[in-house]
Amino acid sequence: MKNKIIFSFNNLYIYTFFLIVCVLGNFPRLIRFDKLPNNISLSELLLYLLGIIWILFNLRKFLNLYRFYIFLSIIISLSFMVGVVKFGFDLTAFLYATRLILILMITSSLAIVAFEKFNNRYDLLFKRMLLFYTVGLIFGFLLYIFFPKSEDLWEFLSSFGIIFKGDPHINRFISIYFDPNFYASIGIIPILLSLLLYNRTHRYIYLVYGLLFIISIFLTVSRSGIAAFIMLFMYSLLKELLIVFNNLIIKRRLLYALTISFLLLLLTYPIYSESLDRLIERIVTIKSDESAYARYLSFTFGINIIEENLFFGTGYNYLASYMLSMGMLSSVDSSILTIICNFGIFLSIIIFFIVLIFLINLYMRVKTFKDVYLLSFIRYFYVYLIIIIFFSSNFNNILFYFFWITPVLFILFYLSLLSKNKNLQMRDTCVH
Repeated sequence: MKNKIIFSFNNLYIYTFFLIVCVLGNFPRLIRFDKLPNNISLSELLLYLLGIIWILFNLRKFLNLYRFYIFLSIIISLSFMVGVVKFGFDLTAFLYATRLILILMITSSLAIVAFEKFNNRYDLLFKRMLLFYTVGLIFGFLLYIFFPKSEDLWEFLSSFGIIFKGDPHINRFISIYFDPNFYASIGIIPILLSLLLYNRTHRYIYLVYGLLFIISIFLTVSRSGIAAFIMLFMYSLLKELLIVFNNLIIKRRLLYALTISFLLLLLTYPIYSESLDRLIERIVTIKSDESAYARYLSFTFGINIIEENLFFGTGYNYLASYMLSMGMLSSVDSSILTIICNFGIFLSIIIFFIVLIFLINLYMRVKTFKDVYLLSFIRYFYVYLIIIIFFSSNFNNILFYFFWITPVLFILFYLSLLSKNKNLQMRDTCVH
């Protein structure tokens, strides 16, 4: 009886996570609760509650597996105390610091749940995750079709007494996150999952899934998001060309996949042709673009804050309180600048090395395994992270965006547990 209850709760926990992050997105934010900050929804609080309940019954297991979580939580707490010393206690900063610690908590605990449920069958886990993302994609296409002007959607919601202050977008794929720029970076995750599942199963349906997500990214007309995808695609292309030149042969399956993908892109061109034209126009007129100029001002402001608080920063997340008091957004656009502004040079360097050591150790463990598909996926995922962190995050503060950071951390924490499983080394690399 006890095992059944645990199994049911674990299923509730992980599938609630997939539902909120991959399907519902920002829809739950439409249910307003005045005492909550604008960018925290009731669904997010539900995840935190489920995570706390899980950890209360699995505390020893959690702490034994995640020293990484403890180190980062201590650094976040220390940074918050820096802010308290400098500026006094601030409730908004306290809530943001608590939120980041909770995000680390739920993603690491969910990874344990996923590992206990799927063990080394990561293909089954990622298949479930991809299916949830696909449902969210369908909702995104419905919004794109019925509300080509996002202001029409905000007005439609207001007719039901739901006030949502979103940005005005015309003929852009705003997705379930109501933001084309954030989605363009997030949408690459299911593309990588599709690629992994295609490589493992050789089923062309996963190429179709990937193509649909690629089309949706182009429909966002997001310069930074589309550029990030093109960078990842160029990495993939160069990698395959090197393999071809080294072996002097072209794999038949690769040739079929590339041919089908190219033909599907041609056949679906009418769907995204207008968005492609608008993207080119936005790139050409970037010097006179107001959003680009606003990002420049935000970048300049962030540099000034760093100069004033070089070594220990403003304290996490006292930058938000300071900017909100000036009638600005809660953060600068660049995630890297946000980190340095909040934590300062000293703590930022410590965070960088903690994360770097974690990623290197994860890669070295997986590299010793015989599963070539998993190793290839991690390489692509690492390249994706490098592109997002050092390129995309300078235009949109995506590193701290709930719907980006949670799936990324969840995947990394799950792969970390997976890489420590010795049974994976004995697993057959062929899946039928």
